[in-house]
Amino acid sequence: MDPIHKNNANQFYKNAYIKNKMQGQSMNTREQLLETFRQVLETPALDETASQKTCAKWDSIHHLNLIVALETTFDISLEPEEMAEMTDFETALRLVEGKKG
Repeated sequence: MDPIHKNNANQFYKNAYIKNKMQGQSMNTREQLLETFRQVLETPALDETASQKTCAKWDSIHHLNLIVALETTFDISLEPEEMAEMTDFETALRLVEGKKG
């Protein structure tokens, strides 16, 4: 399997893991979002101040993986403009909460 397809397969399983881990738990949206960020960006110590400027792992590939994870985890669909706007945790939280409620 070539590296791109292997990465996509790994991300699919990671997204499924995140969603399964959160099912049945009484986590609020903020907690779920933070856990998703930590898993996708592979940074366990990540906090709510995370942004593309402060997180070295938040590159273009991880950004796309984060979008897929958010859409999967929260059962939402983000518009291209929203995807581009999502450059920090708080913006992501606002977008997810707006789509959910």
